[in-house]
Amino acid sequence: MLNRDAFFKKREEPPRRNVNVTPALTTTEPLPEAAPRDNITTVSPRSPAPAASERSRSEPAQGSKLIVGPDIKLKGVVSSLSAQQIVQFCYDGNQAFCGGFSLDNANPSLNYINVQPFNLASWRTSGFDIEASYQWQQPLGLPGNFTVRALGTHIRKFIVEAGIAGVDPVDQAGANNGNTPDWKWLAVQTYDSGKFSLTVQERWISDGTFGNQYVVCQSSCPASTANHPTIDYNKMKGAFYVDIGATFKFSDRVSLYGKVDNLFDKDPVASPQTNTGLDINPALYDTLGRIYRAGVRFNF
Repeated sequence: MLNRDAFFKKREEPPRRNVNVTPALTTTEPLPEAAPRDNITTVSPRSPAPAASERSRSEPAQGSKLIVGPDIKLKGVVSSLSAQQIVQFCYDGNQAFCGGFSLDNANPSLNYINVQPFNLASWRTSGFDIEASYQWQQPLGLPGNFTVRALGTHIRKFIVEAGIAGVDPVDQAGANNGNTPDWKWLAVQTYDSGKFSLTVQERWISDGTFGNQYVVCQSSCPASTANHPTIDYNKMKGAFYVDIGATFKFSDRVSLYGKVDNLFDKDPVASPQTNTGLDINPALYDTLGRIYRAGVRFNF
């Protein structure tokens, strides 16, 4: 049985890459808003807002929508098993995996586990998106407008079938060591006067697990298998990031901008078995820490 302390290797602080969380539709990748989608229902809880010319300049413009899609099934998806799964399946008697590694060489540097992509049988997923926006022109009598926008994605299920004898399907929804958390939210607030703009952005990921295939127990545990290994801890914290940026226009052709990502310098959550060489998951978590950007834009 794996314990929590042994789950993570001691490591030096790894190089970290910047990853932005982008809300998706029913798949885990974003789709263009204008792209046609079959069997997708859009629910508008409010009647259409009047055109800007029909509103008072200080009247807020608002709207929201819910996008619900049918179950989506993809076949022949390219993915891979983890190194631990490959060794465990061989140990459990599945000879198809035994040629993929060598761990008993006299020279330890020659030991290897071959983790390579292959075509999975299928992915099956479903979920829904929520989007809401609110715009206030001339807020509190100030010039310009104030806009708030929020986008959320909920993944209800994400079942992966390897199509390999002896390998059970796994529902990866809510497993934060991949890219399928239960919830992802992106919120943006912007004030724009025409000459000056200020933007604050929040990115939130819900708490999850290391993987839904694990059996959590501290004592009297069942036999650990490749399909359902035992573990004494299976919770992975989510994350909340704040970004802030501003732009000042000197003229129509010259503007100054600045931006700070991960304003509070939040560290990524430890994540085992990502097959990236790091014990963190760059697909969901910010791996660079606080980043400053500044520059001048010229329009010709």
